[in-house]
Formats: sequence, structure tokens, C-alpha cells
Amino acid sequence: MQPMLCEFNKALNEMRDRGQTDTEIAAMLDQIELENRGKVEEWILDAMMSELRLVAGLQPTNLHD
Repeated sequence: MQPMLCEFNKALNEMRDRGQTDTEIAAMLDQIELENRGKVEEWILDAMMSELRLVAGLQPTNLHD
């Protein structure tokens, strides 16, 4: 999972360099979670999304709660 998080961090830096805000990044992560709910086991998706939000410096949320 570490290589994926490193690549995600690079992508975040590029997004921020282009002027995307934390609100836009959070919305993107929410969309990824919504699109994958039901396709990936819930506990796996929750763990992955939590890690991605931590790397992004955002508060972890669970959209299915």
C-alpha cells in the first residue's frame, strides 16, 4: 500500500500546484468512495479511504454511516 500512497501524495502535490483546494480534493475522494461502495468489501474501502484522507491532510469520514 505504501507505493500507492506515495503516488497519491505526488498527485495531491500536482493538484495543489494547479490550485485545487482541500474542498475540491475532499469532494474527489468522496466521489471515489461513492463509486466504489459495493464493489470493494466495506472494511477494505473504509481503510483505503481513511489512509488517502490522512495523506491528503483531511478528516476521515465514512459516507455510509
